[in-house]
Amino acid sequence: MSLADLFLSLLRLIDPRLPATIVLFSPTDLWKMLVVFVITAVAVLCVHELAHLAALRTLGIPARIMLGGRREESRFWFLSPMVVHIEDQVMATMQPLQIRLAAASGPIAHLLASLACWCLGLGLPGAAWLGVGVTLCGAMYFVCCMLMNVVPLPVLKNDGWLVLRPEAALAEVRRKLGLLD
Repeated sequence: MSLADLFLSLLRLIDPRLPATIVLFSPTDLWKMLVVFVITAVAVLCVHELAHLAALRTLGIPARIMLGGRREESRFWFLSPMVVHIEDQVMATMQPLQIRLAAASGPIAHLLASLACWCLGLGLPGAAWLGVGVTLCGAMYFVCCMLMNVVPLPVLKNDGWLVLRPEAALAEVRRKLGLLD
């Protein structure tokens, strides 16, 4: 199977109404599609982190968005280029329900934004590369969000882990601050 056939198969998974043979994109259009994909990916990531921030601020918890904020604490920091940072002293005072709400808000917004891109991308007016770029980004981000945020991964201490185990996150922060033995 050639790369073009694989690409067509992916497009047909997204929209089965596509004909069996379609005109492939020119190299210029593929670059444009890649740029749209990256811009859309950054926008969806911002929606995810802003949802965390909005939830925390609604709960009265001070927080801020940081770029590369997990470099010191995780060997997988590159998977989180942007994070919402809560000071350890503030985190130690949070209730488990507050942690659950704040952690769940990002993936919920992320999934909704990804689904919107996925469902509405091909209906965008204009050049085909625009709609396909947005649609592919929505599909990829939907899958990535499921794997990286919703599925609890203790090694990453991701959003899914925080929703299920907020007590473990609190204990870790309190231990780090010397509040637990």
